[in-house]
Amino acid sequence: MFPFLVEFSLHCFTRTIEAGDNPALEYSDNRETRTFCFDRHHLSLHLPEIILGIGNKRCSHTGQGNFFIVELIDHRGLPVEYEIYFDVSKKSKAKGRMKLFVQSAYVRDAAGQAYRPNPKRIRFYVIAHNTIMGKPIKIPR
Repeated sequence: MFPFLVEFSLHCFTRTIEAGDNPALEYSDNRETRTFCFDRHHLSLHLPEIILGIGNKRCSHTGQGNFFIVELIDHRGLPVEYEIYFDVSKKSKAKGRMKLFVQSAYVRDAAGQAYRPNPKRIRFYVIAHNTIMGKPIKIPR
């Protein structure tokens, strides 16, 4: 398989700030400020294991240059769709490795169902291979 440096964004464990949120739970990077989300944080603890197994996954192309996978995980034993959005690039801070950047990971609420990308399946191996070879990744029809 291909060697990767994996990075996770703050969207994996934070959410948009809402009225009444505790300012002490705010978390910032160089682009934005969000609030810590206990549910997202709890689910994010599964991300390393999920990413380790991504080579065997069928991913979906969002049509926006990134990809997502859906895992069924819930700390209460109930089925939920945990959406994990990521991109892959040839360059990373670690020499000889590609970069897999997990942009966001969350369970979509009912209000957001209409915005979920229409899945266009692609194997992760194809994403990695085409990226390292400098080939475009075609959106499946």
